[in-house]
Amino acid sequence: MKAMLQSVHPHLQNNIHVVTNGFDPNDFPLNNDQFSSQKLTFVYPGKLSPISQNPSVLFDALSILVQRGIINPNKLQFHWYIQNSDGVIFLKRLVKKYTFQNFMKIFKPTSYFESLEKQTQASVLLFIPFVSNYAEGCLTTKFFEYLGTNNPILALPSTPEIIKKLLEEVGGGYVASNPSDMVNILIELYNRFLNKQLLMLGKNKDASKQYTRLNLTRKLAGIFNSVVEHSQ
Repeated sequence: MKAMLQSVHPHLQNNIHVVTNGFDPNDFPLNNDQFSSQKLTFVYPGKLSPISQNPSVLFDALSILVQRGIINPNKLQFHWYIQNSDGVIFLKRLVKKYTFQNFMKIFKPTSYFESLEKQTQASVLLFIPFVSNYAEGCLTTKFFEYLGTNNPILALPSTPEIIKKLLEEVGGGYVASNPSDMVNILIELYNRFLNKQLLMLGKNKDASKQYTRLNLTRKLAGIFNSVVEHSQ
């Protein structure tokens, strides 16, 4: 959106700003039990569109690693909290197709605060991008919730560039750009989990803090103040 506006109004380039969504640290539970789990726990909460979201690269990579004995499925668990019925049907078919029933569980959707608790307790959070012509500049609320947990994030192929840049900025995230990436990332996450090294993937908290709603409100107020000063 910013780039589009700057191209339409090049004389206003320095006056076009973006204030993103953010997260409220007070919404998140203080107790984090993620590393007490005996299993590497992946969590995905929210809607799953059978048309516009495709986790098959993740499933293909898991299938390869499990069949080759590189990953022990008994050390894995995937918790899906899907909000839409067609998403549940779509996911159930995938799980059955790949025979992942032993370590993939589909749960009923939870409340907002329950969802944050589940995200906080995860070992890794899954980001499955919504693929459309309008998704490139979108920063979803879910992404900022993920930032608030300080947990590692695994983003699937077709993740928008703006989110890739944010993950690079705050750290603690992986973007699987292709199937080979996905295989290698899963191996690294699995080995880090076995060696109790997932904590080393902590985010740059100073970078994350700029996306708290308090700091974003300060940024917006600063823009308003600047406009007022220049109008006088």
